[in-house]
Amino acid sequence: MKSLRLLVVPFLLVACSGSDAASTVTTAPPPVETSVAPTTAAPTTTPPTTVAPTTTLASPSGGVFPGADWETADLPGSVDRAALDAAVDVAFGKPDAAGRVRSIVIVQGGKITYERYHPLDNAETIMDSYSVAKSVTSSLIGILTGDGKLDVDAPAPVTEWADPADPRHEITLADLLHMSSGLKWQEDYSTESLVRGMVTAPVASAFVASQPLTSPPGTEWQYSTGTTAILAGILTDTVGDPAKTDEFIEDRLLGPIGITSMEFQRDRAGRWFGGFGANATTRDFARFGLLFLNDGVWNGQRLLPEGWVDYSRTPSPTSAQYGAQWWMLHDDAFEARGLFGQIVLVSQKNDVVIAINTTQGGDADTLVDTVYPLFQS
Repeated sequence: MKSLRLLVVPFLLVACSGSDAASTVTTAPPPVETSVAPTTAAPTTTPPTTVAPTTTLASPSGGVFPGADWETADLPGSVDRAALDAAVDVAFGKPDAAGRVRSIVIVQGGKITYERYHPLDNAETIMDSYSVAKSVTSSLIGILTGDGKLDVDAPAPVTEWADPADPRHEITLADLLHMSSGLKWQEDYSTESLVRGMVTAPVASAFVASQPLTSPPGTEWQYSTGTTAILAGILTDTVGDPAKTDEFIEDRLLGPIGITSMEFQRDRAGRWFGGFGANATTRDFARFGLLFLNDGVWNGQRLLPEGWVDYSRTPSPTSAQYGAQWWMLHDDAFEARGLFGQIVLVSQKNDVVIAINTTQGGDADTLVDTVYPLFQS
């Protein structure tokens, strides 16, 4: 098993003293100074509300599954290559642009039909996932559900809520997946924010789980990186410990689909944050999207339980644009999305995966809004 590299958090400086010194995590300063930063990259304009497609295709890409050497192919004749190149040129900006789209990989028929990188980046560059990691966390919860170890409709197995008399005991895994736990949260990075409290806590998931309810579980949608931290905590507690979790992620998800570059960011206890910090190359993000394009099946092996992809892309009871840690923002597609414009768009109907990475200031939304229609039938 390859080692899953421990990374530190890129946007906070954690300082400890006394007995905590041995577990201190020292991080780099933020790339751009900002007092408040959202952790999702939902478009700044409100897109039309869409619903998930009604038909699941078991293997829409024709059974082509990439190995180490991912096969390439020409763009379909129906796609305007000049328009595609022009949109990417604008998104990349100047050769030395700090705020830029960094990469785009497009997959059809299981093959890469378009791939470009900004001059400051390349195919080997490890890109920040930010909240794309949430969709990875959801997939792992799905695997455990398929194993019979978790039940999305049952109360979430969280120690802090074990007492049935605790009103938080009513929070289900589905509530967590759908961002409707009802727990106190505000998604910002101000000095005293809960986000910073979570990241600096000894155990991130425990910090979030200790928060009180502000609304009944399952009644209100509240975007929360903390909610996904709880899901990651459930993952770790169910599997056993961080080392066993690394083995589980490698053996059940990354290894089978050939993702070799993913690097995880962890809290001071060595546990993956879950809501961010699953950094990888753009090709490996595209591999993850291809797994969902193929309904969780890879080279004849079912990795995600039957029905999990449908569950992930179905609008939740509390949000028409959000499923189980996936966004529905474009017709006939669902997306993993992260801060500043990390996007993995999956469209089973159009047999296409579009993976995009950006820096802060890059305009991935305009790019995907321009490019995806070129592939729609």
